Amino acid sequence: MAGKLLWWNTKRLGGTTSEARKKAIAAISNGIEFDYQFFCELCSAAEDPRWQNITYRKQSNSQLGYGCYDQNGAEYVLAREDPPAGAPPGYAGFAGGNNFKNLVDRAPAYAVGPVGGVAVYIIHAPSTMNGAGGKRALSYLACHFMNIHGDNPWLIVGDFNVRPDDLGNPPAGFGARLGWNMAGLITPPDVDTYKGTFRNSKLDYVLSNGVAGVSVTVIRRSTRWSDHMPIVVEWT
Repeated sequence: MAGKLLWWNTKRLGGTTSEARKKAIAAISNGIEFDYQFFCELCSAAEDPRWQNITYRKQSNSQLGYGCYDQNGAEYVLAREDPPAGAPPGYAGFAGGNNFKNLVDRAPAYAVGPVGGVAVYIIHAPSTMNGAGGKRALSYLACHFMNIHGDNPWLIVGDFNVRPDDLGNPPAGFGARLGWNMAGLITPPDVDTYKGTFRNSKLDYVLSNGVAGVSVTVIRRSTRWSDHMPIVVEWT
């Protein structure tokens, strides 16, 4: 079964009025029918979509959150994903400990499942100058999902804050003898998704396993609202 998702790091829209966000999102979606629409970098006062603070830290109104609409345009409540403490099978070579809750501030969310037979997750990964925070977080989650889902299909979409080629090149020993590799899970976007001060990058994309025909397409009409382009994720 097919699926279609929207992901967008809204950045500056997090502090604008509800009406401004609704207009911007309507312009981005432009009549496209999505199973779900996911957003990040919403401020606590945000409505339409409503701010959802999914974190491992003590909650405060200064934290950035997620938002979600379902296929009917209604608010959808996301659930925090809580990997168990300790390294999942295959996660090796990374410094910084093996407790995932110590590696990230914003937690990943178990969005919906199954959509077209696929368990769907989202994340706004940690941002570091060299992409190490996102690389460590997504590598851990890939091992976690491969372990808990087995042969059942899963997909995680988000602002990974690491480029696909860096994420696809983990440390020596990572995933040893598991029969899969990070590069094989990555579906990159067709063009850059982030407009930076010094360079542009592909930061918003997908990791998945067992999902047929995955594609990531950038909607190229958002630079006046955010420094991230929205992406459309589809599978057959």
